[in-house]
Amino acid sequence: MNYRKVFFEENIPINFEMIKTKTIHESWQKELQIGFIISGNINLQLNFEKKKISKENIFLINSNEIYSIIPDSEEVEIFMLYLNVDYLSLYLEEFKNAIFEGKSLENANSEEHIYIRKCFAILFNIFKNKESDYKSKLIRTTLELSEFLLKNCKSNSKTHKIDDLEKNKIIRISDYIDKNYSEPLSLKVLSQKFNLNPQYISRFFKENIGVGFQDYLNSLRVRKSINDLLHSNKNILDIALDNGFSEGKNYSRAFKREYGQTPIEFRKSINNITCELKKNSSLNENTDSLLKYLDSNTDKIKNNTKILDSIIEADCSTYKPLKSNINRIMAFGRAHEGLFADVQSQMEETQNEFHFEYVRFTGIFNDDMCVYTENEKGDVLYNWNYVDKLIDFLVKIKLKPFINLGYMPEQLASEKKYIFKWKGNISYPNSIEKWNNLVSNFILHLIDRYGLDEVESWYFEIWNNPDIKYFWVSKLNRKME
Repeated sequence: MNYRKVFFEENIPINFEMIKTKTIHESWQKELQIGFIISGNINLQLNFEKKKISKENIFLINSNEIYSIIPDSEEVEIFMLYLNVDYLSLYLEEFKNAIFEGKSLENANSEEHIYIRKCFAILFNIFKNKESDYKSKLIRTTLELSEFLLKNCKSNSKTHKIDDLEKNKIIRISDYIDKNYSEPLSLKVLSQKFNLNPQYISRFFKENIGVGFQDYLNSLRVRKSINDLLHSNKNILDIALDNGFSEGKNYSRAFKREYGQTPIEFRKSINNITCELKKNSSLNENTDSLLKYLDSNTDKIKNNTKILDSIIEADCSTYKPLKSNINRIMAFGRAHEGLFADVQSQMEETQNEFHFEYVRFTGIFNDDMCVYTENEKGDVLYNWNYVDKLIDFLVKIKLKPFINLGYMPEQLASEKKYIFKWKGNISYPNSIEKWNNLVSNFILHLIDRYGLDEVESWYFEIWNNPDIKYFWVSKLNRKME
């Protein structure tokens, strides 16, 4: 049973392989696999359980799951999609330890089967054509597929773990090589790092991965260099050195062994079917028929819009800039808090950096602002001292007020009904005339102090949620209702 390392291009969470075999194909790796049987029938053995899967069906192989594909006919062709579990877990945390089951995928007419087959076609088309924004398209579609799997195919089984010491060793060693491939690596370096005999590591690679250590390392370095060949103007020697090769000749030799052409030839053929696909001539030979096959039965897909709403293609060649309102308004709590030195300091610092237009706050008439008092005779006295200090500060830092006209002053309230710890009175006024006078005098004072043109550019909210039962409460109000 061999551990197989799946290689991914930088910032791409998927890879493909066409498996064409007449004999038993057995392996395990830490990536999630989705297989689509193009021709033939197979017996799939997963963790010592055998299941028969026929042509046109899809099956799932979980991360670190031991499996064997046993052909049930002369030859089988399987299109395999590999999902990078570590990469996808950065975006979908639960993906890391999720276990998936493929029962719903075995029916070729099921919504799940049709959806995944369509994703196969979309992903492979993007991967093959290599348009300028292909990476972002691949990531977006792969994340949508991953979310679909979590929603529709996630099992309640316990997380599958590999207990075998040998398998854990190869994962740790291969992960270390993957992270340090551009550094000088040798069997001696690995033996010191993992406290293992160099001869043991050499034999270990041959027996478990199927290739020698140096071939494995060169293959990894070549694949990692693809991104530089595709997306940089570096010369071949610099690319070789940046990816761990000691000289350009060794790099060219290893590259040609991997892809059948030199790095220079690869750059010239960049518009052809990409060589990042796993080296397998049958994949290139079957590209057109594969896409046609995956895209067949599109009528079924069109009739299942419920599961395809998340995949949308749009023409973005013409567009208008989106008008952003993100810097229009900020907010703090109640008016009294806006008098605190630390709150003002934070607002001023924020305003200097982001230049908001408005600031919303509540509680301008709350008792802690000392706006409203009545003497024994019921005469009203207005005090705008705290109000002026607050609004003067806002005007100074070029923030226009968005004022909520509440809460009810205690002496004007019809009941002792409060909300929040700081006791904002939410009752109806005991005199609607006195309330109207309070609001009128407040507005007139603002106009007198800041000018009509300025005040007209502000916003006012007469009350906070008057249609909700927790606000504007009173017996009088209930009678009126």
